[in-house]
Amino acid sequence: MSATLKLTRPPRLADAARAYQVLLDGEAVGEVGNRRSIDLSIKAGRYTVQARTMKPTTGPFGLSSPAVTFEVDEGGTASFAVHAPRYPQAAISWVKVVLLGPKDRWIELERSEQVAGNP
Repeated sequence: MSATLKLTRPPRLADAARAYQVLLDGEAVGEVGNRRSIDLSIKAGRYTVQARTMKPTTGPFGLSSPAVTFEVDEGGTASFAVHAPRYPQAAISWVKVVLLGPKDRWIELERSEQVAGNP
């Protein structure tokens, strides 16, 4: 039996045309576009998940979320919402993040509701 990692990206104007790459323990495992969800089958255990902008912007101006550590049990689902800031805060956030750093604060990655099988 396995577990599921679910990432949902609600609609946002900021980064609307850009997919986010999903990293699990530092390895790319998929991508999620604006107004999309992704379900990944994983083994039960402890992981670190992060989202980052897709190439070509992953060079010097590459933007990401902070890495989030989570644990999921057999048959459980770890759900996260991943999104850019809302406007008008997005414009201010972009200037702060891109010009002043740190670059791992542009994308927000938040744990969603707990699903049966998770603590």
